[in-house]
Amino acid sequence: MENKEILFVTGNAGKVTSLNKYMPEIGYKIIQMDLSIIEPQADTVEEVCLAKAKEAYAILGKSLVVNDSGFCIDELNDFPGPYTKYVIETIGAEGIVRMMDNLKNRNCHFVQALTYVDENGQMKTFSENSEQGIIAKAVDPDSHPDDWSDLWRIYIPNGYDKTLNQIIGKDDAAFHERKKKTAVFSQFADYLAEK
Repeated sequence: MENKEILFVTGNAGKVTSLNKYMPEIGYKIIQMDLSIIEPQADTVEEVCLAKAKEAYAILGKSLVVNDSGFCIDELNDFPGPYTKYVIETIGAEGIVRMMDNLKNRNCHFVQALTYVDENGQMKTFSENSEQGIIAKAVDPDSHPDDWSDLWRIYIPNGYDKTLNQIIGKDDAAFHERKKKTAVFSQFADYLAEK
């Protein structure tokens, strides 16, 4: 049986690799499509994701997914949230670590949305609010090929003493199992499997 293809509109190859891990057993293959679309300003990552999905579908007219995420710092009222991409492009992970120097509360978490558009233009959005973690005191100097973001190099999930970058790099099975229960990619794969 040949896999059905779904376009993943993103410039981030790490996200495509991650989503493809869920797809073969349900008969789908994710193909990366790097498309220049507007990054709208909105109050939530869900709104950003939906707007990008609508624009991508208007251009391509094919079945596709769009993913958007935000990094939320408790002490800063969940900033940068939907403005994370801009913050990373301007001050980077190093700048976030410096911002936290005089703050006691280093708690943070990720929010994520994935919008699927089927071949008929029908949309469905999946959301994830990740578990709490803390911001590391320094940027992890190591990286690996499946990195999605430099934020993985400063985020330490609860129950760990190392960054997400180190956890993913060592392919920590316990962390992956814990994460699979709520991840938007897992929610999306379950949805496709039930169709």
